[in-house]
Amino acid sequence: MRSGNKTAFKEMGSNEASPLEIGKWTGMMANKQKFIGDEIQDRRKAKGDGKKDDDEDKKTKTTDPKPDTKPKDDPKPKDDPKPKDEPKQEKINRAEYAFGDVGDSKGSESAESFHKHGFISEDDKGRPTIKKYKDAWDDGRFTISEDKKTRTDVYGNTYANTDEGYQAFEDASEEWWSGEADKTDNEKLRKTNQSYGRKYD
Repeated sequence: MRSGNKTAFKEMGSNEASPLEIGKWTGMMANKQKFIGDEIQDRRKAKGDGKKDDDEDKKTKTTDPKPDTKPKDDPKPKDDPKPKDEPKQEKINRAEYAFGDVGDSKGSESAESFHKHGFISEDDKGRPTIKKYKDAWDDGRFTISEDKKTRTDVYGNTYANTDEGYQAFEDASEEWWSGEADKTDNEKLRKTNQSYGRKYD
């Protein structure tokens, strides 16, 4: 019976192994796989169970700086200190303009002329003063003709030695002052008896 079964088994597939041989092969493969598994495990332990390499990779990834694609703002310029405002100079009056030591007429030819001809003086407080037209008409600054019909000033202007001549002298003077007011943008020069533009001790 055994020989018959053996023959029948071979006839089913002469190339096929017997169950005994298959079991033997399976055991060998299992042992081989176990050996390979132990080898891999030992290598991992030698490297720190593979965690060290993973940690190094993570560390490299986290420590690499990301490129800064945002445009950098220019540093804010330091604010320059604001210059201190100088005290505002008040507009000067006619006397100060004639004196020529402050404001629009400082060092001007007209101021030099006022001083040269004695048309300017100072009061007891040191403030510059000029005479009123009526006083100036009779203070000797005009040269009167021999026939006493005309008066001529130091600038060569001649007026009739009459009330009409006096008015012409006043009108001509006011016209001159108006021109100086236009040149200096100083409305104070258009009128007499205006306040001083500076303080006097």
